[in-house]
Amino acid sequence: MKTMLKCATITLALLLAALPACAEKPSISVTGSATIYLEADLAELNIGVRIKSEDLGAAQTESAEKIASIKAALEAANVQAKDIATAEFSIYSYTDMDRNGAEKQVYQVNHMLNITVRDIASVGKLIDLTVQAGANAVNSISFTSSKAQEAYKQAMQQAVQDGREKAQVLCEAAGVSLGDIQNISFSSNEYGAVMNSRSFKMASGVTEDAAASTEIQSGSVSVSASVTLVFEMDD
Repeated sequence: MKTMLKCATITLALLLAALPACAEKPSISVTGSATIYLEADLAELNIGVRIKSEDLGAAQTESAEKIASIKAALEAANVQAKDIATAEFSIYSYTDMDRNGAEKQVYQVNHMLNITVRDIASVGKLIDLTVQAGANAVNSISFTSSKAQEAYKQAMQQAVQDGREKAQVLCEAAGVSLGDIQNISFSSNEYGAVMNSRSFKMASGVTEDAAASTEIQSGSVSVSASVTLVFEMDD
């Protein structure tokens, strides 16, 4: 009797050990993606001054005066102080040659500002105002949307649906049924400012009496999401 019970226990243990292997189902992994396009309603400007001089103190003073003038012009145009931030401040020196071929030490002071523009129609006007106030460097203009976060959530939902549809097509082609989702992971995501879809033109010799000469045209902002889905496959 004890021998029979021992054999039954061993058999049950072997069956339980084999259950995970028997219960494990084949799976399929797919990548789903989606992109949503929005109209840009925010702009980021990187504008400032680059001053060169043989006198470092003079270069620093001129830079500080022009930056103060630029900030005053922006605030007079209803750009809030919280939307103006220093992006770069640096000083470096290099050796140059004068007209007589003699070496001279030159200093360059760079002071760049990041400016958030919430009235996107005023981008060209603000560029002109900063140039009139002393800006001599416009590094970049980028556009984004205040609705990007919400659009990203929608893109994630659409990416999951896209992955499910791909998996369904593959399972039908293979003659099996699509099962439950086993795993979801992010492959990549992109949202926010974009640098393309814009035109930029600045006329030289801008004066205070001149009309706005900078033409800026923003395009659509893309918000993308990509996910990897793992599904069970049923017979």
